[in-house]
Amino acid sequence: MEKVTSWDEYEIKARYIPCFITAMFPVHFCIQFLGESFWTTIAADLGWMVVANVSISMIITLALIQLQCGIAKHLIEESIFGKGGIDFPTTTMLLFRDSFLSTSMKNAIREKVLRDFNFELMNENKEQIKFDEAKKRCREAVVFIRRYVGRGVMTYQYNIRYGFIRNLLGGTFWGLAGSVGCSYWYGIGTNWRVSSAFIICSIVFVMLLLLRERVLTKYAHQYADTLFTEYMNATGENT
Repeated sequence: MEKVTSWDEYEIKARYIPCFITAMFPVHFCIQFLGESFWTTIAADLGWMVVANVSISMIITLALIQLQCGIAKHLIEESIFGKGGIDFPTTTMLLFRDSFLSTSMKNAIREKVLRDFNFELMNENKEQIKFDEAKKRCREAVVFIRRYVGRGVMTYQYNIRYGFIRNLLGGTFWGLAGSVGCSYWYGIGTNWRVSSAFIICSIVFVMLLLLRERVLTKYAHQYADTLFTEYMNATGENT
């Protein structure tokens, strides 16, 4: 697999952009709440520290991105798919008790995994006897499969889409707080048009929170399905 860098497409689209989308609401509220004169004074007093200010802003932004991704990973994703992603679709799809893939496809994947990695997944009978062990093996096999497929043709794009929605969900907490604050602030100023726009944003964030499991599961299944499809069609050139 290609090494991920700070300016990798995944980092930009799946981590940075979701953070900027959700962070702009509380930032806008802070700007309105503290007032223009407050920020103008700071800019005048610290104008000689432009380089330092830019550096601090970048550090804060990167820290916020890491915080948002951590929330998305541990509070959102693991609450839905279990610790370590043990119930992630890439794992569950390989289990015989799951009905998404056909039995023939599951057996074909098992045969290819055995040939490619000398790693054996349990058959249907053994899975019924040692289900937890079977699930762990499926998760371990997915690690080999992901390395084998690499970015693939579409797998990488579906991974970005999943990462984007997961990390967007991670920032809905402060996105909602910021949008509610802005709607209230403009409301008391009788600027109903702007206030209504922020109310709509608040509703969107609430819906994302309420439907987080359904939304995230949908994108996770799309990614997993694409991964296995490309794995079965791959011949190793992407590794």
